Amino acid sequence: MYKSFSFKTSLNVAFSILIVAFILVFMVVFIVHGNNELNQLKKQNSIYNKDVALYYGNYLDSYENIIRELAGALSSLEDGNITHENIEKTRTGLMEKLHIMPDAISITYATYNGHYIRVPYLNKTGTYILDPRKEKWFNVELRDSDDASYMITEDRFSGNKKVLTISYPVLNKTSGAFTGVIALNLDIDMSVSFLNLAHPPIDSQVYIITKNGNVIINPEEKVEGDILELRKGLRKNESVFFSSKNKKYYFYHQIGNLEWYLVQEVTSQNILASVYSTLTSIMYGVVITLFIILLCWLTLRSKLNTLYIRIADSIRQGEIGSDGAEELLQTEINRSHQKLESLEHDSLTDPLTGLSNRRAFDINLQKLQDTESYIIAIIDIDDFKKINDTWGHPVGDTVLKVTAELGLRLRGVDDITVYRYGGEEITVIFRQFSLGKAKSYLEKWLMLLNSRKFREEDLRVSFSAGVCHGLDVPVKDIMNKVDSLLYKAKADGKNRVYSDS
Repeated sequence: MYKSFSFKTSLNVAFSILIVAFILVFMVVFIVHGNNELNQLKKQNSIYNKDVALYYGNYLDSYENIIRELAGALSSLEDGNITHENIEKTRTGLMEKLHIMPDAISITYATYNGHYIRVPYLNKTGTYILDPRKEKWFNVELRDSDDASYMITEDRFSGNKKVLTISYPVLNKTSGAFTGVIALNLDIDMSVSFLNLAHPPIDSQVYIITKNGNVIINPEEKVEGDILELRKGLRKNESVFFSSKNKKYYFYHQIGNLEWYLVQEVTSQNILASVYSTLTSIMYGVVITLFIILLCWLTLRSKLNTLYIRIADSIRQGEIGSDGAEELLQTEINRSHQKLESLEHDSLTDPLTGLSNRRAFDINLQKLQDTESYIIAIIDIDDFKKINDTWGHPVGDTVLKVTAELGLRLRGVDDITVYRYGGEEITVIFRQFSLGKAKSYLEKWLMLLNSRKFREEDLRVSFSAGVCHGLDVPVKDIMNKVDSLLYKAKADGKNRVYSDS
């Protein structure tokens, strides 16, 4: 007697354990990756908020510096008075400054006795007659302070349009006595237009508030957040906080030395949607993997069942071929190796130009770090978008291929590797080359391309390039340096090669 056996039971148990373990691992990975992604999104938004606040602070500082400069110039007026002798000269000086400030609406210089000069000058019937001493921006400067004041006011000369006013006291240069106030009105919409152009990492609402939580500038002219919750968050002195009451995240950063804050309001739904979108690929991968495991399970059962039947049949017939399986396995191994070599070649080659691709460039550049002397160049075909728009993408592809062929043909037996970096950009790595020789190679390449005639009669092609040494320099710094040389070549008229010496 012998015990019956079944491979199916062991196989079922093994695959069941594998699937359960895989699901548990997936849940852990899902939770950990989700938390990491959430923290990363918070970090990205905090950096975005800080950068935008710093940008706006620098923007306001530039205008404040001009106001301080004007106050210094006005301090030399005798007693700060506006007289027939100095009014035109003063108005001309103010107008010159106004012209260099793109977002400025007007500049007003008001004295303590109620006289004022405003540019641009308005001299027409029905014009509002201003008593500057009644204006908020004038009175606030009566305090003993050397700081400029920022506030939202109304421009009386522009239909009471809301403006951002920067004001600064004018003190007599000799006596130090208060003589008046210089005030600059900025167009609010223009001054915060960059907020609508700067795209945050997550859909959000951006506005500017005071330390007390009063909204003073909001490009979208609506605030959906709870101001009381926002005030509580500001008192915590953190760059981000979450309001459990209205389910929103608030990212904020102080603008310069002002008691103003740039606030970015993000709903928890948007945050979670962004996190889930990054996890979607993982979920799809898990589903596909589970499907593959199940398919392997069923396939293996079927194959083992067929194998057992064939073994039993061979035993009955008394014939078991010993060579067929080995030969078949060897053939399959060789075939798989050839496929892998082909796939590896394809993964490192640009199909259009036949050049090595960006992946190959990154791999080779990393290998060269701290090993030997090398030089890197970046080439960018000039006006490539115009070529595509004028003659079509097939002609653009031809231009790319011709440019690549000229570079490959020119390199000869020298140790030069040419890569298609992306789009119309081509990179070159020179090993054991001098910078002068590398630059000469690029200039010859450019001359060949300039003289190359295409079927399109008016088509002339050129490129701009930057080239520099790469030894003992981090990859990021190398690429930034050669990029800056390329951009300089573009800015100086294109169709040229710049090196770092």
